[in-house]
Amino acid sequence: MRKGLVAAGLFGLVGVLAACRGGSGSVSSKPPSKPAAPPATPAATVKTASSSLGTILVDANGKTLYAFMPDTATMSACSGSCAMLWPPLTVTGMPVAGTGVTASMLSTITDANGTQVVYGGHPLYTFMNDTAAGQTNGQGFANGLWHVVSPSGQIVTASAPATTPTTSPGSGSGSSGGGGGYGY
Repeated sequence: MRKGLVAAGLFGLVGVLAACRGGSGSVSSKPPSKPAAPPATPAATVKTASSSLGTILVDANGKTLYAFMPDTATMSACSGSCAMLWPPLTVTGMPVAGTGVTASMLSTITDANGTQVVYGGHPLYTFMNDTAAGQTNGQGFANGLWHVVSPSGQIVTASAPATTPTTSPGSGSGSSGGGGGYGY
């Protein structure tokens, strides 16, 4: 099982690095007016939740919201295959400010992803490998290009602590075979 998780993590890392490098240099056979991202929700709610990284932004389902460092307040640099791994938080109309969120910091941009929610100048995304509310598996992903966002609109650059340290008898040596973490 661990080898499968490491392989999946490596596959995901290679995919995101390939997908999130270029932005404007990619070629697509699809018309640019059709978003590659999942359909927008009528009312996307952004709220806060407590996590091991402090209080962070989450969507209506409690899934962690991330910012991509190459983005600007007016442009998303993650679309196409990148947006498949990092689904943008999209909306029809205006996003809703939930508990702990400052409504005036919410806005939207419209680009290849559709109408994407922006908070404090950061277009927001979820991470496909966060399968349950409260997970922060994308924190620091791809050599620090992805980070959670605080309610003040600041990027949180702290590392996510390991959630389940794994040790076994005899794995205490410095070899690469034991211990927790992502393994890459």
